[in-house]
Amino acid sequence: MNFKFSGINIYSKKPEMVFEFYKKLGFRVLEESAPDDKWYGAMLALQDH
Repeated sequence: MNFKFSGINIYSKKPEMVFEFYKKLGFRVLEESAPDDKWYGAMLALQDH
């Protein structure tokens, strides 16, 4: 059986702080929506393929 991990959702009342935290850890931002977007969020790379 093959298992693929595609991602997780992390909710925060202050997503900008969460993004900055993960960026400081070295995670690469693959995609980020604008702060005024209804679904503000980001996709971060856990590893390089």
